[in-house]
Amino acid sequence: MTSLITYYLQYTLAAVCTLPDKSCALQPLPTTHLEAVVFVIALFLTSLFNKSLLSGCVPDAFKVANITPLVKKSVWTPPTSSESDFSNPSLALT
Repeated sequence: MTSLITYYLQYTLAAVCTLPDKSCALQPLPTTHLEAVVFVIALFLTSLFNKSLLSGCVPDAFKVANITPLVKKSVWTPPTSSESDFSNPSLALT
């Protein structure tokens, strides 16, 4: 398990350090604040992620996403009965 923690700790640090400087409604903490404390909380986050993966239980807060339909066509036309004109990207907390 030690190798998993070392690997995931490095991944956690890299993931946080490469986040864009924008945030969404699901992420009220500004990215700059998270980057400032990442070295303090990275081990806790890594432990939380590993326990979630090992147990198969994911905290409810990780299951929340905002779904925003985006038009696939370059020119907007009034919606039809066909749902193929839209895609649903998930703006999940990452």
